[in-house]
Amino acid sequence: MGTGAAGVMTNYKSLKQIALDSGLSCMVAALLHGGTGAERRKAQSALQTLQDCAERHLGDPYAVRLLKALFLVKYVKEFKATPRNLGVLMLERFGEDVPVQRQRLAAALNLLEQQTYIQRHGDLYEYLTDEEKDIEEEIKNTEVESADVLKELEALLFDGVIKQRKIRYGNGQDYAYTRKLDDKALSREQELAIHLITPLGDNHEDLVVQRMQSMGRDELRVILPADARFMQDLTLHKRTEKYIRQNSNTQQEAVKRILDAKGFQNTERLAELQERAKVLLGHARLIVNAGDLEVGGEDGQARILKGFHHLIETTYPNLRMLRDVPYNEADIGKYLRQGQDGLLGNDVTRLTEAELELLAFIQGNARGGVRTTVKSLLERFERKNYGWYYAAILCNLALLRARGKIEIRQDSNLLAGDPLERALRNTAAHASLILEPQIEFTPAQVRALKDFFADFFNRPATSNEARALARETRDAIKDLELELVALR
Repeated sequence: MGTGAAGVMTNYKSLKQIALDSGLSCMVAALLHGGTGAERRKAQSALQTLQDCAERHLGDPYAVRLLKALFLVKYVKEFKATPRNLGVLMLERFGEDVPVQRQRLAAALNLLEQQTYIQRHGDLYEYLTDEEKDIEEEIKNTEVESADVLKELEALLFDGVIKQRKIRYGNGQDYAYTRKLDDKALSREQELAIHLITPLGDNHEDLVVQRMQSMGRDELRVILPADARFMQDLTLHKRTEKYIRQNSNTQQEAVKRILDAKGFQNTERLAELQERAKVLLGHARLIVNAGDLEVGGEDGQARILKGFHHLIETTYPNLRMLRDVPYNEADIGKYLRQGQDGLLGNDVTRLTEAELELLAFIQGNARGGVRTTVKSLLERFERKNYGWYYAAILCNLALLRARGKIEIRQDSNLLAGDPLERALRNTAAHASLILEPQIEFTPAQVRALKDFFADFFNRPATSNEARALARETRDAIKDLELELVALR
């Protein structure tokens, strides 16, 4: 940029060239570089009409001046009509109070937008021609269902930011959750929930009420910060989308061009809303069971995942019994064979905390005359206060069977080996697999049988667990019987 008279001339010529290169209407071009007498008169008439109309309806001289400025820069693509740039354009003198001027500018922009003289697209403001103004008025008057707005909000927050319908915990288990928005469930009911509270919800700003309402609920309550403009833009997006869809068959070329521009702007508006949704979740307040969660960072998804992990640990205190051991359904057979392979060692009576819980449930049912199936076992331990996952329950059940602590029957038939593994991995068979506690034998009884085995067969038994030892003794006797038959 030049300085002094030369600089002014340079700026003037630049504006003139911009006007010519940008394809300005004859009115704006006439104002910027002279134009013909007819163009000048037409431009002056348009400006006069604009000023008269604005002065009658706005009653704010500053807003009228701002509207005229937006009129002049409408087709100047190089000029971005942001509040900052407009603030510079509207400065009347050096040394002006910038904060005061910024407030005046914001109030004037809001007034012009409310009266549909201009439209806002993100941080950019644009003057509306008569045709554009009519269409903008029709868009603002387009009725949209609140359910459609909330559905879009759900998509922005849950699908666009959180993204995962099941959230994986450290043990490798995926936990499903109910989507809730302002006390309304949006998906199938699950034991856990992520509950988003928007500024549209009741008692949004009353944190005491929000904490009380979260008490006793297995949910991560997410209080979104108030952002009136976000909700306005979201509603405008749905209105514009519906208006364009309803008027897509218009034959008027001018209207088609405006609708195409509106459609492009609406796509950009949705992308901007998605980014702002991330910011909202990044600054949301998180509450679990009446307690505030202090989760650092501003990444919306990361904060929600950390909050949900805390919810899992709060809801399922017995989850720690699994000791972070990674269980896999494919390992069921491996755990079943540990008793036969001698991998459990001599200390077969020392059960893990998880195994003890399973065994206590089976024994308690047996004492009460209640039949325990694999299905009822899964239903018990997948829910609170356990939250154990499918593979973990079956693998620990297989360990109990390998230790000889339980028997598993199907149609009165005792299952073992490969048939048992196939049955455990077949979900359709779970309701018919009966779990019964094994009869307990004292160490003295086990030792007596081992001594008998060693004396009778003149070799030590390889098994230490009662059931395995009994099976080894039985097989040895059968082998001896066959040998004796052959000798006879």
